[in-house]
Amino acid sequence: MSMVQDLSANEAATTASEIWKHRGERKAGQQLLYYALTKDDTCDKALLVLTDMLETIADEQVAVVVAEYTFSHVTDAAIKSRINLIRRLTLYRLDLLSHPSANMSDLPIEEWQNSPEFIVDEQGIANVTKELLGTSRTSRQAFEATCLLLGVHAGLMVPKTSKSIPTFDDCFYPDNFRKCDGYSSFLSAEKLTAEF
Repeated sequence: MSMVQDLSANEAATTASEIWKHRGERKAGQQLLYYALTKDDTCDKALLVLTDMLETIADEQVAVVVAEYTFSHVTDAAIKSRINLIRRLTLYRLDLLSHPSANMSDLPIEEWQNSPEFIVDEQGIANVTKELLGTSRTSRQAFEATCLLLGVHAGLMVPKTSKSIPTFDDCFYPDNFRKCDGYSSFLSAEKLTAEF
C-alpha cells in the first residue's frame, strides 16, 4: 500500500470517502480528506467528499455557504450533480428550497438531483451568508476556514496556544494553528488508520 504522501488528491479523497462511509472510520476519513484538500483544494472529488462531510464538522449555516462554494467550483458534471443533491438537501433543511410538489419527501432522488422545478431562495442564502460571514469575509475564506476546521477535527491541526476546542470563527485565523506533532508520521503511514 502506498504511503499517504504518495496519494494524489483524488486518490486520497476517494479513500477518505470509502473509509468514512463504508468502514465508519470518521477520523481516518477526515484525515485523508484534509490531506487531499491541502494537496489540491480544487480537486472535484475532494470537494464532493467535503460537501458530503460538512454536517459532521460544522453547522448547517456553514454547510450552506460551503456547499454553494463547492457547487460553483466543481467542473465534473457527475460530481456537480451529486454536490447539487447534498446542497439541495441542506437548503431544504433550512427552508431555503421549495418545489411545486406538496410533499417533497416523496420525490425520487433523481428529482432532487436534477429537477429544474426547485425554487432556491437566493435571498435567504444571501442572508445566511451575510449572517455567517459579515461584510468583510468571503465564501473562499469560509471554505478555507472549513478545511482548517476539518484538519482540527481530524487531529492533524492544533491551536498554537489555546487549549480550548477551536470554533469555525477561530479557523479564519490560520496563523494561530500548527500541524500536530504526528503529522509527518501520518504522511509516511502505509496503513491508513486514525492512529499515527
